[in-house]
Amino acid sequence: MQKRSTKRTLISSVLVIVLCLAMLIGTTYAWFTDSVTSGNNVIKAGNLDIEVEYTLDGKTWNDLNGAEDLFTKGLWEPGHTEVVALRVTNSGSLALKYKAHMNIIEEITGKSVLGGDIVLSEILNVSTLTQQTGTIGDITVNLAFKGENRVAYENTASFKASNVLKDEYHLLPGDAQYLIVKVDMPESVGNEANHDGVNAPSIEFGLDILATQYTKENDSFDDKYDKDAIYPNSVSANIGGGDTIAQSDASVTLPAGLAKGDYTLTVNNKSKVVGTDGLATLSMDIDLMKNGVKVEKQDGVAYTLSMNVGTGLVVTGATHNGEAIEEYSYNPSTGVITFTTDSFSPFAVSYATRTVKVKTYQELYNVLDEIKVEAKKQIPGENGNKAYREAVTIVLEEDIVIDADSKFMYTDSNGAPLHVYGMKGIIDLNGHNITVSSD
Repeated sequence: MQKRSTKRTLISSVLVIVLCLAMLIGTTYAWFTDSVTSGNNVIKAGNLDIEVEYTLDGKTWNDLNGAEDLFTKGLWEPGHTEVVALRVTNSGSLALKYKAHMNIIEEITGKSVLGGDIVLSEILNVSTLTQQTGTIGDITVNLAFKGENRVAYENTASFKASNVLKDEYHLLPGDAQYLIVKVDMPESVGNEANHDGVNAPSIEFGLDILATQYTKENDSFDDKYDKDAIYPNSVSANIGGGDTIAQSDASVTLPAGLAKGDYTLTVNNKSKVVGTDGLATLSMDIDLMKNGVKVEKQDGVAYTLSMNVGTGLVVTGATHNGEAIEEYSYNPSTGVITFTTDSFSPFAVSYATRTVKVKTYQELYNVLDEIKVEAKKQIPGENGNKAYREAVTIVLEEDIVIDADSKFMYTDSNGAPLHVYGMKGIIDLNGHNITVSSD
């Protein structure tokens, strides 16, 4: 009886094992498991925002954008000093670096009672001082308007110097900084700056503040990913041969076959000087960078450069780094001069500032005859190049009929520039016509 029971139990156990194996067929093994789910992650872009205010008395602050009353409190003479204080605030969420510089837009050369030229930008001194905002900064700003020598300025240079203001400043989010700028005409200046009563010197300028990101925030590696961040200007990514990168003052077309890259076009130190010879010189530094590296001269590589110099000018010449540009084209309707170059900075364009209005052919002839005489008075310029004493824009006020035998060259309907008796000249039809009569 005991044997039968044992046998029956053994059979039952075997059946249970077989049944379990049958249930496991077609399944996978299970492991101990657990899970953790993160909360909602948000990728948030930073914000770069700089605000600049200025004061002329240390008390009243205004937005610098568009300001036209900087250093204009009076006529300049030896000992005259003016101060402007800036309050620069990082209103964004990112660390930033910024730079400030004097941008001479136009300078008119004067004539002194001694007969020499007066160039204000070479006479005036600019001194600067930076100070963090707060109690000490407020005291410093207040003292800066109490007297010329009440504070110790950090740097002094001529108004014309490229480093007249410090190259770079840094601000963390929420921080602010004072930048105090003092301009003075030294008391040592004498009659060499005293104009003749007719040809007064002047400077038209802008105070530019440019900002970009700075090395503070970290990524997975370090905080140096934006160490080469560039200041705002024209930037184009992944362009190459035949493409054009442009901004308001200039554009560059890359030569065919040039490898693609990230290009940056910058224009700095744009200035205009008007001479006593009736000619103006507009100069600007134009640089091209590829992948963060300045483009230097390479044999056989020629870039097409276009500069916006102003409409309706009588262009008399262009130079690159002091050397004459032999071939160029100027469109008076668009104000753009175009030429090719194998390297960059600096460039200058000269043009006439004199305009004459005529109503009759006799008046027109008289002006042309005057230009013909002046053309014989060519004087050597820098590097032996020719420079003209004067060129003019002739504006027609009435229709003019001229004799068919008259030796007269005139422009097309677009007012294209022309040579008049060897000098650069332009005739603005001004809605009127020049008709050739056979009578």
